[in-house]
Amino acid sequence: LINHTKEEIIEYGQSSLSELEDCLQPNKAVLYTWADPTGSRKLKWRCGNRIEEIAPKEDKMEILSVDPRKAVYLMSFYEGLQRIVLITEDENVFKLTYESVKAELAEQEIILSLQDVGISLVNNFTRQEVSYIGITSSDVVWETKPKKKSRWRPMSVKQIEKLEQEFRDYCDTSPSENKIVELDSNVCLTPNGMNMKIQQPNEIPIRRNYLPALKVEYSSSAHQKSFRIQIYRIQIQNQIPGAIFPFVFYPIKPPKSITLDSAPKPFTDVSIVMRTAGHSQISHVKYFKVLIQEMDLRLDLGFLYAVVEFFTHTDVPSDQELQLFKKDVESLQEELMSVSSMDTSQISLYEYFHISPIKVFLFHIID
Repeated sequence: LINHTKEEIIEYGQSSLSELEDCLQPNKAVLYTWADPTGSRKLKWRCGNRIEEIAPKEDKMEILSVDPRKAVYLMSFYEGLQRIVLITEDENVFKLTYESVKAELAEQEIILSLQDVGISLVNNFTRQEVSYIGITSSDVVWETKPKKKSRWRPMSVKQIEKLEQEFRDYCDTSPSENKIVELDSNVCLTPNGMNMKIQQPNEIPIRRNYLPALKVEYSSSAHQKSFRIQIYRIQIQNQIPGAIFPFVFYPIKPPKSITLDSAPKPFTDVSIVMRTAGHSQISHVKYFKVLIQEMDLRLDLGFLYAVVEFFTHTDVPSDQELQLFKKDVESLQEELMSVSSMDTSQISLYEYFHISPIKVFLFHIID
């Protein structure tokens, strides 16, 4: 807690306590922790006539009036693992802090989009294909763009199915004029598929498109980096002759009662937003979210052995086998030495962390 004012005295304490615990003089700072760990995790403070509460997970950038003629700037933000609460009268300090904490527009953006991806795993020693991994794009989707600067967004599955059927029937007649289709609102279709739009209540552009099989987005700015990867559909096939389960892994479509009123979703969607502000070397992850749809996994020992052999098989020349065997024997005869090592891995702070519940149907056969 930092009191960066000239004359104001700040009283502070845990909100669950009956009275404020202490006071902070002007141009002073103090480290604070909870007096009652089981109580409310909110910091209550008073400055002049103003009384406020701050939660430890809440970023704040506000201008507060402490009396009819004076205002102070309140800033609550992370610096490493420590939350800083700064109260100041200096507008320049507020602006500099606000610039380093606020969400920023991307200065650099990279988008990689692939329509279909196929990977075949072939064991060169046995000359046999072990598995085929296919990542495929979606069926046709219809998208809207409500605002000029917004992104294209898929319509609901119910709207997509109806609009797609109307569009196909319209194209089968070799049209030369536009057609108005009654959906939830009137939709104008064109013969060439360009400049289509929703007419009521507001004009909104629409287009016929598909969601890519694999989409990777990366953007960066002065203090922020974001990464997003989407895999629409992935399927792993067992290519071994006589396989018990020809399809090893594939997503399961949710019931139509659930999906009709929602937009099509990819099988996997991973989003990460990281910040690099201040002087701390701690990795600050503001947002980490992983969404995974329901899936089916079917395994048998024959497939597992083939995959292990594919990744571990090494062809050792006969003249080196004896040398390698002797090295193994020597390593067994050496005395075990206890080596202490410190964990040097980087500490990370996660403000928001979410992984969706993963539902897997697993079938495993042992011969």
